[in-house]
Amino acid sequence: MNQSQAQRDEEKAVFDAFLVLQPDFAGEPIAHWHLADSDPPDIVCSTVSRRIVGVELGEWLHFAEMKAGKLREAIDRQLLDAIGASQPLNTSDHFDMVILHPKDRVRIDAGPDRAAFREALFMLIADVDRRWPAGRPWHYAAGCRIRDLTPWPPLSVYLREVQFHPGTTKWGGGIDWILPPALLDWFDDQTMAEPLLQLISDKLGRYRKRPMATSCDELVLLVFFNQGLMYNSPLQSPRRPVSKLVEDVRRRLPDDRRPFQKAFLFLAQSPGDVSFCLW
Repeated sequence: MNQSQAQRDEEKAVFDAFLVLQPDFAGEPIAHWHLADSDPPDIVCSTVSRRIVGVELGEWLHFAEMKAGKLREAIDRQLLDAIGASQPLNTSDHFDMVILHPKDRVRIDAGPDRAAFREALFMLIADVDRRWPAGRPWHYAAGCRIRDLTPWPPLSVYLREVQFHPGTTKWGGGIDWILPPALLDWFDDQTMAEPLLQLISDKLGRYRKRPMATSCDELVLLVFFNQGLMYNSPLQSPRRPVSKLVEDVRRRLPDDRRPFQKAFLFLAQSPGDVSFCLW
């Protein structure tokens, strides 16, 4: 499937879900709609009173975070592939989890590289298990962190450190106990607000310059959040719900919002889709 078709499929799925949540977004029911043959707009709707409503879609993303997240995902996949599709059972009575901290932009090629990585890793695990009773500082919550990996080549090429989590839990077959570290996001309140405001500004500017491929009685901007669920900073925290972010964005919107009569923000996080009217 080419990118253009994939994008059109995503746009159709997003608008389908939005219409379920907001069937009256145009002020009256939509009789039928279709993806535009050429844009702008992206979607052309016909209401029950035969008004033509054009909908422009825009995906809300933090592109720098997307790039970093996808790189991290690729590195994590290489580590897991090098360990093997089916991890052996953990036989240690001292630690129940092993965390691999990769270096930046590592690449573990298939074949001999992965075989050497796997062999060295299990030699390290066996060595730490043997030495654990004598390593009393390892018995506490911080566990054991091996940072000098040069005795187990080629681990030092790919990893910054290997962490052993103390515990006696025996995971069943099919459950990974050797893992990359959990992703921790450090972000402030504006991490996701800024790209949203920039997207709206770009859409306003672009639509004022481009001629419409389809004449419409009304134009609606629909900003959606979809791929960002996997790679971008969380939209909310326990102290700052997403509704607060939306309020802040509304206060910073430009006074001139032409040519869009309405704008909505749709968080496509099914289950739990939610939408907000921006204006």
